[in-house]
Amino acid sequence: QLLSASIIVFLIQLVNPHTYMTLPLLGKIDFGFAYYPISAVIIAGMSNAVNLSDGVDGLAGSMFIFSLAPMLMLPVWQNGIIAPICGALAGFLWHNWFPATVFMGDTGSIGLGGMIAVMFSVDGREGYLLFFGMMFLVEMFSVIIQVFSFKIFGKRVFKMSPIHHHFELSNWKESKIAFRFSLIAFIGAVFGLLTW
Repeated sequence: QLLSASIIVFLIQLVNPHTYMTLPLLGKIDFGFAYYPISAVIIAGMSNAVNLSDGVDGLAGSMFIFSLAPMLMLPVWQNGIIAPICGALAGFLWHNWFPATVFMGDTGSIGLGGMIAVMFSVDGREGYLLFFGMMFLVEMFSVIIQVFSFKIFGKRVFKMSPIHHHFELSNWKESKIAFRFSLIAFIGAVFGLLTW
């Protein structure tokens, strides 16, 4: 995955050569040569973060829509990608919402995660994934925290990770998890809009 992400970073540099990231509230920060491996890790990480989120009916698709549809309010080139993908996902969710008859799978979730990361990487805005990809990152870090805690302390922080399974084991319905996670994703996106 890191090799693929590194190739993507190389291709991005052909389109828009840069070594900076625009971070919310901080502006552009030039990372020099370190930008390339950092960007590759972000692309691979976001691909995996969305993939980890695809464990409950409707979760990954609805979080994607609520995370990125608010960007349609901004006059940015990414809207040419976001609008049709959100439209396609809305149709997909008709069949993927609980009880799902169609599933996204690794191909869809890893592809969506990579697409989010690349859209923000092209113009050095990876820092905004903290807002627009917030819930995907929460899912990913819940796994990291769980593994770290179990390896170091021998105890689990969550009943199961990623965190949506923790709530599933706490007797939350899949539709409740998908709705609440998507609502939080939307709130994160609103903060992203406010700091753009």
